[in-house]
Amino acid sequence: MFWVMGDLETYFSYRNSGITLVEQAVGGEKRLRTLGASLADATELARLNHIYFGATKFTGKQRQARHRAAEQGHDLATLSLIESYTKKLKNQLHAWNLRVKLAGTPAPNIPAVAAKRLKELKPKRVPKPGVRMTYRSEGPHSLTITDDPMTVTEMRGVLESLNQNNLLEATKQVFFNKSHGGTKPAVFTSVVVTLDKLDKIVSGDGDDIILELTNGGRMTGTQFLNYKFAEIGYV
Repeated sequence: MFWVMGDLETYFSYRNSGITLVEQAVGGEKRLRTLGASLADATELARLNHIYFGATKFTGKQRQARHRAAEQGHDLATLSLIESYTKKLKNQLHAWNLRVKLAGTPAPNIPAVAAKRLKELKPKRVPKPGVRMTYRSEGPHSLTITDDPMTVTEMRGVLESLNQNNLLEATKQVFFNKSHGGTKPAVFTSVVVTLDKLDKIVSGDGDDIILELTNGGRMTGTQFLNYKFAEIGYV
């Protein structure tokens, strides 16, 4: 099949007419197919006609969207681009608000405006109450407590009552002071310490030897030695 320049110009002109072409695409996909439209064109036009001219409870927003799309001169491809964003929203009110906003947005700016709005509408993840341990191969570990606002506020109040300037030290006091019902757990490790490393630790050069403990902790050879001495009262 050969196309002459007039045919191409007509085709481009119709697609560029945007909302005007969509208004004429009545009768649904089957009718458009009988008129000679390809399956893809019939599907696209029927869908857009239903959105912009079909029955909806958001008639006011529908009129706004049509008016703004016409003002911006959005072509068929741009109207379909807008729908690629609105279909991501299950809430129809949000979808129509986004459609109206994008219909009134210059075509080059639509992706950025849509992405920003979709991000704003994305449901915020609500963390579940609990205690989470974070282990790191280097640097300190973390203990994160998540609970309702009142409980966490009260926890902070207890810590501030013990040491307002150093909440970490206050936390250690709560955890490890026997008057608070907690005791510091014994350290167990399955690390095999070779004789040469043991000699180095005993001689006072254990700072560069790292022991990984079975409870997830980590300490230098020197720290482990001091810890064991403290257990038997030598420190």
